[in-house]
Amino acid sequence: MAETTTHQNLASIALVEAAGEWFVRVVEADGEVNTRSFDHKDHAVSFAEGQRARLGIEAFERL
Repeated sequence: MAETTTHQNLASIALVEAAGEWFVRVVEADGEVNTRSFDHKDHAVSFAEGQRARLGIEAFERL
């Protein structure tokens, strides 16, 4: 009997402000994590929205 493996989609996006800087954490579907920092909230939100669309996520988390 063949064995099948199911991979869970781990993709997520989080937006957080800390010490006057904005951070976007992107977790790819394979679990790889990348964080980008921005000086302006608008730039961080725009980046997060683009990554959300690319990964097919309905919404991102604002912490």
